Amino acid sequence: MPHDVDVPLVGVDTSALIAGRVARICEAGFLTAALVIPRFVLQELQRVADSGDPTRQARGRRGLEVLAELRQIKRLDLRIHESEAKPGEVDAKLVFLAQSMRAKLLTTDYNLAKLAEFHGVPWLNVHALGKAMRRELLLGETIEVELVKPGREEHQAVGYLEDGSMVVVQQARAFLGRTVTTEITSIIPSGGGKMLFARVVGPNT
Repeated sequence: MPHDVDVPLVGVDTSALIAGRVARICEAGFLTAALVIPRFVLQELQRVADSGDPTRQARGRRGLEVLAELRQIKRLDLRIHESEAKPGEVDAKLVFLAQSMRAKLLTTDYNLAKLAEFHGVPWLNVHALGKAMRRELLLGETIEVELVKPGREEHQAVGYLEDGSMVVVQQARAFLGRTVTTEITSIIPSGGGKMLFARVVGPNT
């Protein structure tokens, strides 16, 4: 792998590939550093994709799809580092490589992030970036939402925004399966972010 000292480097772990957002972030041009993916990370990803467990298998295959997407981004400097590691040594080896290359580490793995932090390796979390970029909604603002399931109360219907926020729409059970224009009437903090309450105000499809 060519080592250009003037080019910032970001090492990528398996969890970041499986999470999927890294490809969209790179496509949008927000991550301009060279991405370094060690060979042992690719091997670990392949082991997950070959797992007999359907959930792990799906996660691994998603990671491989994201890797293919990264390869298609023409302006992206994507580098494969020819380095090996045994299955139980992947995290430690990844931190060591990032440290030796003076690279940041891109991960969504909390334990790996703490290990990197202990060794003085800066780390990036794509989930944290996504949370920071969530749209800030205000009372009285109108939004369109697809109603996908009944709410807890008899008259309610529920939809979700792109960031995963739940929208509970009052007097909307008749509109299930359709997209409606709503006005936000209440915003309540929740463990997953925010829960919005709204009412139907406009045409629907």
